[in-house]
Amino acid sequence: MGGRLLVCAVVHSPSGEIAGATVSTLPGPGATVADQHGTAVLPALARHGHLSVRSLRRRFEELLGTAPSEWLRRERLQLAQRLLESGDEAVEQVAERAGYPSAAAMRAEFARRLLISPRQYRRTFRERRRTG
Repeated sequence: MGGRLLVCAVVHSPSGEIAGATVSTLPGPGATVADQHGTAVLPALARHGHLSVRSLRRRFEELLGTAPSEWLRRERLQLAQRLLESGDEAVEQVAERAGYPSAAAMRAEFARRLLISPRQYRRTFRERRRTG
């Protein structure tokens, strides 16, 4: 992934419940904290929040209505979509900025979820922006 750092901020209420959470990727020198599905990051986040991995998963799902790995996949895909619609970066750069381990992994995710390649997505949605 070449220098991306996954950062998660979790806000707890006074009773210890998760009151809010945000996850984003930032540049970091050689940092590889999460694999493609985000599973490698869960134990570290659980330790940071003084929770078991199981409790973190349960609370995450209660708060956001989805498993952490699924949430991360959706967030990466949405970020990649926005970058492709609005920028001129190469697909490889978009993949890195969106937190994918490789451009091939991003292409596979686009094919699986959107049934289109990143390049086709860019052409389609850029054209809609220009004519819309």
